Amino acid sequence: MQKQISFFCIKSENWLEVDFSRWGNKSQDNAMFQKVKEAIISHKMLCIVYVNTRGEVIERVICPLKMVYKAKSWYIKAFCMNKSDFRIFKLTRIIQVRIMEKFFNPMEFPQEEKKEIKANCENIILRFPQEMAYRIYDEFEVDEINQDDNGDFIISATMPIDEWLIGYLLSFGSKVCIIEPKYLKKIVYNEAKKICEQNKP
Repeated sequence: MQKQISFFCIKSENWLEVDFSRWGNKSQDNAMFQKVKEAIISHKMLCIVYVNTRGEVIERVICPLKMVYKAKSWYIKAFCMNKSDFRIFKLTRIIQVRIMEKFFNPMEFPQEEKKEIKANCENIILRFPQEMAYRIYDEFEVDEINQDDNGDFIISATMPIDEWLIGYLLSFGSKVCIIEPKYLKKIVYNEAKKICEQNKP
């Protein structure tokens, strides 16, 4: 922050505010962030209670190496002692965190293999009405966005087709039309049917 203030040559100390919390959860998120930050700087292990992508509540002992902000979320790059391997944990899925008195030696988180990541992705094409512009420009890159003659947005993006993507597309409700790939339409359709069945009035 000091470097940014110096760069912009702004004397006021109130021109920038950084809040790490979600709306309505300020004290808990900020406290979590501070604990993780302290552990990273002091090279102390953390004991966390974490909800994984399968909805399981698990306890893990980790060596926190770095915090990363990506796609509007905070993540911890760490070495997991339970799995004896490097892992990435989403900060908002940590229910409890405790700084341990055990120290760890600093280590480098391995670089992601871009080729491997790309191999797990597919090109998806989506159509959105013009009224969804506020989300389109929030969540997609400019070079992924086109508009047709009717003003509808046509999105062409390379993404992994997994549970996260299904939930993400469902978050648009009836405002998204999947053009490609065809099989993705069927997956989202079947998931939407399940939601309708479970929420019959």
